[in-house]
Amino acid sequence: MSRILYGLAGEGGGHAARAKEIIRHCESRGHRVLACSSATGYARLQGQVRLFAIGGFRLAYEQNSLRYLRTVFRNLRAVPELARSLDRISSAIRRFRPQLVCSDFEPLTAFLARAHGIPVISIDNQHQLTRTVLRPLLRDRSDAITAMAATRLMLPTCAAYVVADFSGARPIQPNTFVIPPVLRREVIRLRPTSGRHLLVYSTTGSADLLPMVRALRIPTILYGCPVTQTQQQGSVTLKPISGTEFLRDLASARAVVANAGFSLITEALHLGKPYCAVPVQHQFEQLWNATLLARQGYGMRSDALTITQLRTFLRRCPQYHRTLRAYPYHDNRDALRTIDALITEHALPR
Repeated sequence: MSRILYGLAGEGGGHAARAKEIIRHCESRGHRVLACSSATGYARLQGQVRLFAIGGFRLAYEQNSLRYLRTVFRNLRAVPELARSLDRISSAIRRFRPQLVCSDFEPLTAFLARAHGIPVISIDNQHQLTRTVLRPLLRDRSDAITAMAATRLMLPTCAAYVVADFSGARPIQPNTFVIPPVLRREVIRLRPTSGRHLLVYSTTGSADLLPMVRALRIPTILYGCPVTQTQQQGSVTLKPISGTEFLRDLASARAVVANAGFSLITEALHLGKPYCAVPVQHQFEQLWNATLLARQGYGMRSDALTITQLRTFLRRCPQYHRTLRAYPYHDNRDALRTIDALITEHALPR
């Protein structure tokens, strides 16, 4: 069995959710895993896996839009912390002596792995942008070019690229392996029901959504507003973020309205829920997720949500439900089998 150093991006919760399942699986197979992450990734995994903290690259947002220049300056200010992180990772490599590095869009571990002659396996969904067939909308192409360049810089030379996907993506680069989404085991255990409520979730614009969803006059559960306890405003129930309760509400929702993060989209699709994706503008990963969702017939992309678009989405939900009946069921076994084979192939001998 192998010693694996697992670096994961700290931005958002999807990287941590995926890494947690993969790390648990690797440990069940007898591998020793040491993980590192920053920000949300570190907070989500602390106490769950063997872990140490590093600095990480952060994106800057304003009014549901990615701000390129602000992102650059934010990360320039973080250079001293990134340098300290390189020292911490180097120390971990000397002590732990990994035979393989896995990276979920975390560049520092991959950079130092190459310097020490350790093979790297990339496991993420971001590499859809550079290693599978990509047909972005014309209006998204400038953001696509920027995102593709950044993705290539993050992990340029890995032994293998494992790409999570929900749309049947086709690889166009060698050493690229497309897998189904790796879902949290809590989601796999859920039994979906057809409830009456619309589930709305946003971390960037929930206050703006409140008057809109109230105007629908249908049962709605809204997550993301700054509330500390459940509140009722007309037909809308405002709830604070809570992992267990959120999953129950997701499993029983009639449909979902949220940003276009890969993790929540794939969890909703697994549960058979139509999805109205409101992508963060200029963040091409989200723009691409929303585009794929609409092309597959699982829901709608809305770049600037209006009450008219919400009503259109709800009117089309029966059609989306019919399409979702053919969405393939996954329980992580196929994805983990692929990862197992790549670990066996690429890990250095003892």
